[in-house]
Amino acid sequence: MKLLFFSFITCFFATSLSAQQVSITFQVDMTEEGANPAGVFIAGSFQGWIAGASQLIDDDGDGIFTHTVIVDANTNIQWKYLNGPSWDYAESVPPACGNPIDNNNRAFDVTDSDAVLDVVCYGSCQACGITAITTEVTLTVLTENISVADDGMFLAGSLNGWAGEAMVDNGDGSWSITKALEASTYEFKFQNGVDGWEELTCGGNRSFSFIENDAAFSVTGCFGQCSETCLIDPDPADITFSIDASQISVDTDGVYLMGSFTSPAWQAGAILMSDADGDGIYTVTTTVSGAADIQFKFNNGNPFVGGVTDYTGEESADFINLGCGVDNGVGGTNRIHSRSGVSETLTTTCFNSCVDCALVQPVLVLTVDLCLATAAEVRLTGALWNWDLTMGPLATDNGNGTWALTFDPAPTDDLDYLWIVDGVEEDLLDDMMAGGSCAPVTDFTTYAQRSWLVDSPNPSDVFGQCEPCSSLVFGCMYPNATNYNELANDDDGSCMFSEDCLGDVDGDQLAGTTDLLLLLSGFGSICD
Repeated sequence: MKLLFFSFITCFFATSLSAQQVSITFQVDMTEEGANPAGVFIAGSFQGWIAGASQLIDDDGDGIFTHTVIVDANTNIQWKYLNGPSWDYAESVPPACGNPIDNNNRAFDVTDSDAVLDVVCYGSCQACGITAITTEVTLTVLTENISVADDGMFLAGSLNGWAGEAMVDNGDGSWSITKALEASTYEFKFQNGVDGWEELTCGGNRSFSFIENDAAFSVTGCFGQCSETCLIDPDPADITFSIDASQISVDTDGVYLMGSFTSPAWQAGAILMSDADGDGIYTVTTTVSGAADIQFKFNNGNPFVGGVTDYTGEESADFINLGCGVDNGVGGTNRIHSRSGVSETLTTTCFNSCVDCALVQPVLVLTVDLCLATAAEVRLTGALWNWDLTMGPLATDNGNGTWALTFDPAPTDDLDYLWIVDGVEEDLLDDMMAGGSCAPVTDFTTYAQRSWLVDSPNPSDVFGQCEPCSSLVFGCMYPNATNYNELANDDDGSCMFSEDCLGDVDGDQLAGTTDLLLLLSGFGSICD
């Protein structure tokens, strides 16, 4: 009886501690859309957003498809219906019932009770056959502060899937468009030409909202400005931009300036900066016209090579919290400056910061060159990780034969370390015994460790040696091996052979001493 009582108590507590779950039944009416013969599906947060994995069923053939899932109570779930087994068939959910901050997904706040959701028409917020209550909203953009593009003005936002819609020229320097919309909150922007997105300093995107049965109303804004009237732009003038890149490893392509004022705007119109005296401070002077408020960033490397945008070198700091930025409307921040209309020289700040580099906590970047060798994983080991081969941080492949690891901020104590490539720790003892200097922490007998000293420059290492890569190329030097490296001039013992490896008597994929001894032991034997 004691054992049974204990088991009962254990089960009771196990049940009490587990999360409460409830059932949610979804219903979508496909009578107006027409169901895909391949099936009607649902994808959402409760099943990993996997298209084609969860099929709805219409048992009675009335065109209403249902699906039931078990979810945790008191959570929020999101989903979309798909008229087919892939995301190519996903419905377009109206903003009135879609989550505006997350791709207009349908959403539901789960309680602690089972729920059967109301039937909705596919791609709609209501049941099929019911006309949604809408309000006419007229959106107008004032253009007296700009030269309108040849193809005119456009509107893009959550009210049209962010696809630019042509606006009508009112003939007085303004352009308008009227939309019949369901009650909701909508975000949008004006476009000068189909690709001419405005840059705003008042939160990234414009927005408005209203409730059901609201009277018709209008929304007006000046292009690129946050007011309902246009302010006169300052005169065109030269601005000198400068950035201190002394704390980063500058790309071989240099440092670039890009912004709302470059031509074209941002990456495609990025301007190469110069560091004439080699002090790590890059500058450029350019004439800026147009809006008073300009947004910009600096980029480590060319952000537009061969007509393709590259975001890898772009500044990534939160410039709003740092005190010199604004929301860019797409989940990030930009630097901001209000120009005066006369020549200006902006204050030099540290890359990815709003202040002088002397006030920024330094960053340590360790780089290792593998001398043309490839690797699946490169990491660090050292005293901080008890010299464990698996506990140190992973490095990032730079794509040019080198790997880098960043400490932000840099350690406040000296760092003793070694590199590990695909689980193999580098051995620098022979190099140090031969007069090398890359591993100063050594007893010249059993260990040799690299060391970075606080406030010293970022080190650039060569894996397994103190000499430059040009002297040695590690790899398998046996032509019959499956991983033969024709560039190698120093065999690293990594050779691998096929099953019919010549000389591999014992079948361990290595022609070694054991195989030689087996051959000698059988020397002189007469084989049938």
